[in-house]
Amino acid sequence: MFNMKTFFSFLTTLFLLFISSLAYGQQKTGIEWINTSKKYYKLKVAENAIFRVTYEDLLAAGWSHGQVAAGDLRLINYGSEQAIHVSSTTFGPGSWFEFYGE
Repeated sequence: MFNMKTFFSFLTTLFLLFISSLAYGQQKTGIEWINTSKKYYKLKVAENAIFRVTYEDLLAAGWSHGQVAAGDLRLINYGSEQAIHVSSTTFGPGSWFEFYGE
């Protein structure tokens, strides 16, 4: 059998585990912005500058989405959306977007 001290110790341990699981469950990992139903492309830059990426550049890199509305393009850096300038309202042949990369 067990005594009251052992039972109290067990309950305390159980309570502490419960509280720590709540605290851990609310920690941010930095990837909460990722939507697994969407496809993402990684752009790496070697210096701080303004970069222009053309529709044709993306096609050569494997872009397979065809034309998209310019408002649907997003540039994310470490979980924060960055400003981009798109040449037209539809991102398609002859279009480009510019961004400041670090």
